[in-house]
Amino acid sequence: MTTPSKKGGKPPYKDKKKPFHQGKKPFAKQNDRASIKPSGNRAFAPKKPALPKINPEHCLFGFHPVIAALQNKARDIVKIWSTENAWKTVEPHFNPKRHPSPQIMERKDMDALTEGVHQGIVIEVKPLDEIFLKDILIQTQDDDKSTLVILDHVTDPHNVGAVMRSASAFGARAVIVHKRYAPPMTGTLAKSSVGATEYVPLIKVQNLAQAMDEIKTFNYTILGFDESGTETLGQYDIPGRCVVVLGAEGDGMRELTGKKCDVILKLPTQGPIGSLNVSNAAAIALYETTK
Repeated sequence: MTTPSKKGGKPPYKDKKKPFHQGKKPFAKQNDRASIKPSGNRAFAPKKPALPKINPEHCLFGFHPVIAALQNKARDIVKIWSTENAWKTVEPHFNPKRHPSPQIMERKDMDALTEGVHQGIVIEVKPLDEIFLKDILIQTQDDDKSTLVILDHVTDPHNVGAVMRSASAFGARAVIVHKRYAPPMTGTLAKSSVGATEYVPLIKVQNLAQAMDEIKTFNYTILGFDESGTETLGQYDIPGRCVVVLGAEGDGMRELTGKKCDVILKLPTQGPIGSLNVSNAAAIALYETTK
């Protein structure tokens, strides 16, 4: 018989071992932890959905390229991602009969979705139907005034986009590039063009010299621009049907390209820096063609 304690109350617990549930639970082994279910009384945050995977060559971003694409009936739009604030700007150009409903996202998710300054709006698009050089030549064969642009080995998408912007602003019908050295039609190029890629076709040819010969048969005068020109742009009487040819920065036009030109002109630059960025030179040359 157990002797009561001197202070009264329950006798000391001596005859039985302490039950397991009254002690500390042992840690679960690493392999067993996955099988332990969380308590129903504990609140767990829902799993965040994974961000969609996009192909940068099929996406446009920024207000101007996106709005231009929405307005272009020839452009098929697959998906739209936007922040709430950006959608307020874009929505007036949205047509629910032709365009998919936008997926509204937070700004930080938009930053992870694509590179570049997206301004809160990104769309996935299908490529526009390819336009060939022959198509443009036939379309313009009866025009008294028509301007084309040729870029010889200009590969930077920012420069090509900026030239397309000037081409659109001054009414050029197309920008022609060598297929092997042309930058891909990405969102970066479209944003640099401020949406001009929706209006001015970027025509890629296999052989630039052969393309120039074909253009001449449609009564175009080909104007090459290079610092080696003996005549300045202001001194030359520019015809209504002409082609503006510009080479890459630093190297300029290749020798064969220069030989295919009807005349080599130079810009009347002054000062210690006598050269311009190719997109700036294109803007000046295209402005002169409008006079």
